[in-house]
Amino acid sequence: MKYFEKAQPVSLEEMLDARERRADAQRLLLERHRVPLVCFTLNIPGEYKKYPLAVLAFREGKARIEDILKNAGVSVAYHEERLSWTGCEGYFCANGSASRVKRLMMTIEEGHPLGRFFDIDVLDEDGAILRGENYGRGQRKCLICGKPVWLCARTRAHTAEVLAAHTARRFDNFFARQYADDISRIAVNSMLSEVCVTPKPGLVDRGNSGSHRDMDIFTFINSSCALIPYFRDITLKARQFEGKPSQLLPELRFMVQCAEERMLARTGGVNTQKGLIFSMGILCAALGYMKGHDQTPGPEALFDLCALIAGK
Repeated sequence: MKYFEKAQPVSLEEMLDARERRADAQRLLLERHRVPLVCFTLNIPGEYKKYPLAVLAFREGKARIEDILKNAGVSVAYHEERLSWTGCEGYFCANGSASRVKRLMMTIEEGHPLGRFFDIDVLDEDGAILRGENYGRGQRKCLICGKPVWLCARTRAHTAEVLAAHTARRFDNFFARQYADDISRIAVNSMLSEVCVTPKPGLVDRGNSGSHRDMDIFTFINSSCALIPYFRDITLKARQFEGKPSQLLPELRFMVQCAEERMLARTGGVNTQKGLIFSMGILCAALGYMKGHDQTPGPEALFDLCALIAGK
């Protein structure tokens, strides 16, 4: 499977050795710092524990742990990460109440879209693991069917290969949507920034409507915000497209038409950004296509791809 092309399979013996090393690391950090310890790993079934998407998922979880501790005023006395083929590991020595830190970590596990794949243990100063069930967490559900995970594990309802592929696809979908959201945000931000440039004689700006009596800056704000889903969806569509760039435009036409209708509905029939719907949409599609085909979006390559998609 494409997700695991660069991954190294891990044997059961290697996983057991890694678990022992992790326990040794925990003991050493607890002895050295004498504060609660957060140990972060990923729940990844199957024989592949480290591959590009898994590392991205680890980075995402690590960033959320850092953010929530900082926002809660819990300082980190020491932090360490290990990126091994047996799995990614993160350690945080937190200067705070172990119970409070556990509750903070549970908000990530239960609230983040990838939380089901985050395994965030909290150990108190004496090395005792704080159990989630003691803090109101119910039974974890199976990734595939939603039944209690212990039941599927006991009956072997799903193979490791199926679980591993499902996990990788969930990672891929999360980061694809995150990327598309970022592209959409940048696109709309650029449109709003352009309309706010003042003065623009004859055109709509912050000061007046220029020669356009049927629109003002607020008309542009309304239509720009209405296009956020369009730019996101067109980026995702192009990212998943497996044909040649020159074959992509027919696949996008209906989305463009829907975006135009959405714009007109928000502006009362005023055409504020029909041209941008097409040109910015092509740019978003090109960025999505490059992302889906592991291409580097340099300016020249990006503009060349836009021309191919537009049929130039």
